[in-house]
Amino acid sequence: MRGIKRLLLTVTFVLTLVGVQWLGAAKTSAAGVFSGIEVETALKVNTESGIARYVDVKWSTWKSGSYLYRLNVKTNEEVQIGSVGSGGTKYYEDWVGAENGPEFGNKYKYRIGNSDGTDVSAYSAEIEVPNPAPGVAPSVYLNVYQKTFTIGVLGTGQLTKNANIVIERSANGVDGWKAVKELKAGTYEKDFEVKDTIDEPLESMTTYYYRAYYKNSYGNGPAEVENKKTEKVEPDFMSIAGVKVSAGVMKADLDVAEDIRHISTAKTFEVFINGKHYKDFKGNSSYHTYISVPLHYSTTDNFTVKAFWDFNGKRYYATKEISFKAKSKPLGGTKINGVTKINANQVGISWEKIAGAQGYDIYQGSKKVKSVNGKTNYFVYKKKGAGKGKYKVVAKIEEKVNGKKKAFNNAKKCKAVKPKENSKKFNVSGDVGGWDKQCFCRVSSVKLTGNTYTITAYAVNKRYYTCKKWKTLYIAISANGKTVAKKKFKNYALNLGGRKSKKLTFKIKGKSGADIQNFGDWSASAYAEWNE
Repeated sequence: MRGIKRLLLTVTFVLTLVGVQWLGAAKTSAAGVFSGIEVETALKVNTESGIARYVDVKWSTWKSGSYLYRLNVKTNEEVQIGSVGSGGTKYYEDWVGAENGPEFGNKYKYRIGNSDGTDVSAYSAEIEVPNPAPGVAPSVYLNVYQKTFTIGVLGTGQLTKNANIVIERSANGVDGWKAVKELKAGTYEKDFEVKDTIDEPLESMTTYYYRAYYKNSYGNGPAEVENKKTEKVEPDFMSIAGVKVSAGVMKADLDVAEDIRHISTAKTFEVFINGKHYKDFKGNSSYHTYISVPLHYSTTDNFTVKAFWDFNGKRYYATKEISFKAKSKPLGGTKINGVTKINANQVGISWEKIAGAQGYDIYQGSKKVKSVNGKTNYFVYKKKGAGKGKYKVVAKIEEKVNGKKKAFNNAKKCKAVKPKENSKKFNVSGDVGGWDKQCFCRVSSVKLTGNTYTITAYAVNKRYYTCKKWKTLYIAISANGKTVAKKKFKNYALNLGGRKSKKLTFKIKGKSGADIQNFGDWSASAYAEWNE
């Protein structure tokens, strides 16, 4: 009987030298003119991605003028795709996914016949182009700490360009997998960190499993779970290497140094003073955390520093803690910057603050005239006879000792200072030499008595010729950016020889009662305009 022989479709994978596989081979023959024709098909697949590349069609008996056709089994539509020609064994590559080529997920048959269809045709067996779901698992390593894990994924060319990466978590590594993150399609060739942000937080001291797989529009790839078990979610405990103490007055600065092998930004330090919890301090991201703690003035304090890690409201402590003792340094002597005699009955007193001082007592001779708080370092004392005698400022501290208040001060270290006149000197520099034609005024000091400012200045003539007068001379005194005294002189006689300088004194009325020696930002300026 002359007819189409029935052939079985066999599917095999043979690795070729160009890195592809053969999937399936189909043969058939036809009666009549095409007796003995054999049409074979094989699906060529990329071995790395598992994606079909093209259908390879082969035939060995033909008649000149015949054509190759592709039949879509799903739609029963047939298209002519090539010419048979004449000669020996022939091949045709039908590219999958190309324009007008085979489509993923469809089944096809191939036949050889005349274009008018009058002759009996020879068909191949049916061949299926599979959907290119990912065929490999990502190359993944996981490192879990607290609520985050690092996942490293190596790209696999064409596949990862078109596939998302799905990361899931399970409590036992078998079932109950829940999504943690889905990463958009891309070529994942670098390590990256993903935060585990699902609704159920990680439980402390519990083992979890993670897995990752590729996913595209055709399906999911396999997921590898083996060797992807996390370590227990527990504190990465650091050891406290030591604590350096810098004791000051009423406080100490602690430098908590950590064991450099175990650094974590999640650490917190507990500080205890004399057995009582004082405060918690968040650790820094470096190897050192600096902490300031209070000290008692009259007794030695005992300190303990502990490190802990807080997870879900529970504290897990490091095995090592540091204990030490510290005592306040004594109050140093108060340094007076100046005592200004503003007038016979008024003085201004300025001093440097003492660390830890709660207040200051001001003495005129042996008599205490005023007490101020520890935030103050300037005071104006107004009373008849205030301009006489010497003044000193004594820092003090008060605390309970055995349940009773006791005062401590630095009186023995304080020196008395006599009031000075209300004046200020200015830094004057430069010489009178030079070739430039100038004749100017430079202020060197200012003194205030009542409301009269006595200004000492120098006329400096850098010219080679005599400067007979200043057409205009303007002098101004300022405190904290505001003018408190000023005066303009017209046609001020000078008669200053060439390359000479001359001391001058001016008196200007202005604001009274100001402490120009100690209080405020004082400045003086002068402008002189001269004629030939």
